[in-house]
Amino acid sequence: MNKLIKAIFKTGSGTAISIFFGIIAMKIMAWLIGPAGVGLFSLIRQTQQTVITIGGGQIPLTQGLASQSDEERNKYLSEVSVYILLLSLGTTIIFYLSSPWLGPFIFGNQIYSGNLIKTLCIPIGIGFVFVYFNGVLNGNRALNKLIISQILNAAIVAFLVYPASLLFNQGVSTVFIFVLALGMLGSVLYSFITSYKAGWLNGLGKNFFTLNFKSNNLKKFISFSVITTFTSLFAMITVLIIRALVARNTGLYGAGIFDVAWTLSTMYLQLILSAFASYYLPTLSSIKNSNEQIKFIKSFLLSSIILVVPIIVLVIVSKPLVIKLFYTAEFNPALKIIRWMLIGDFFKVISWIFAMPMVAFVHVKTFFWSELIGNITLLFWVYIAIYVFKSTEYIGLAVLLNYVLYFIYTLYYAKSRLLFRFDNKVILISFIGLMVIVGASFHTWYDVEIDWIKVLVWFFIASLISLYWFLLTKSQEGLM
Repeated sequence: MNKLIKAIFKTGSGTAISIFFGIIAMKIMAWLIGPAGVGLFSLIRQTQQTVITIGGGQIPLTQGLASQSDEERNKYLSEVSVYILLLSLGTTIIFYLSSPWLGPFIFGNQIYSGNLIKTLCIPIGIGFVFVYFNGVLNGNRALNKLIISQILNAAIVAFLVYPASLLFNQGVSTVFIFVLALGMLGSVLYSFITSYKAGWLNGLGKNFFTLNFKSNNLKKFISFSVITTFTSLFAMITVLIIRALVARNTGLYGAGIFDVAWTLSTMYLQLILSAFASYYLPTLSSIKNSNEQIKFIKSFLLSSIILVVPIIVLVIVSKPLVIKLFYTAEFNPALKIIRWMLIGDFFKVISWIFAMPMVAFVHVKTFFWSELIGNITLLFWVYIAIYVFKSTEYIGLAVLLNYVLYFIYTLYYAKSRLLFRFDNKVILISFIGLMVIVGASFHTWYDVEIDWIKVLVWFFIASLISLYWFLLTKSQEGLM
């Protein structure tokens, strides 16, 4: 447990500060431009993030640089950078040429949709460079510099949101595109100067424009980037399509309401799930004995449940206050969506614990197909919610249902491939944790105002149970 908490604080500090600036930005936009404006901004941001994912450079670049010796890193960077450049440039050009049909699909029948897509090429191009330098910093293990770069991006956006919102109200629909571009540009300049001074770009000399497909470094980079790109792209495209479907059927107002529900249901878990990549994944990858692997997974599962149940319960019982603090009361309709999603977060956490071994033990095909099928089924449930039941609330139910199905699949994977077996203690703790979450959710199901008695009672119950589990488990076998 101690190691898990340390991992969360270590890797989540930069994320937490970035989220803080993001909250400030969203509060200003909610106050000045309302749900419709927030809906448009969410579509712009999601589109940019999705297209940048196609570049697929940060994870394989980080892994490739980190695996090289100090002497070989410059050579590696030189051999893969031109490929990243050509892929990024080609993606941006294709995106620009696709504006006539891509614009109306994403933004609906807005008269400025085509212009939005074309203008988006600016932050997309800068975004590719942003991702590239994040990979350089991370690959050279300059984590403090990487955190500063990410915070700088979020801080610039938060600083520019107020004047941008005023311009938006005056009819400048593309203003938020330039806000995103300037935020990343500031981060890129900082990362470039840092990398240049450290000598990490020395390899980008006369060989930069030489593309050698016979290079082993390039072959490994491409093979790894294809896998990471597609698995990341599945999720990004799925969310973009869902946002577009909501916007087409309920307008930008509905897109703004959905953005609140989606953001709040994922934002708080982002800090916790970041520990999976920094602690759980590398530790699990280093364990070679199968019995030790199962023991570690079980220990991590128990620690995670003990940690997340009180957090999920606190978010559930205080969600009306959270919306008012981060947005305004005008966004209260999002409560109907988010109340389903927050129950699903419990299944999401457990599913990720069982899914990470797919990456740690290089079960690439299993991970690939699980991500593909998982996102396809989510789109199917969302389509049913919107077009059959004509309800945006049931989008939350669709997310919950998909998390449950993915949980069942990952559980089957853990039992069949890893030979994982639940003992009575794990089953009991998981069941009680879920029941506390469900109980808190249904007790506050229709609340649109904060009830402090309910907050204190349910958080006390969840915390007391988690503390009891922690002390009991620690005394019996010890937690991490």
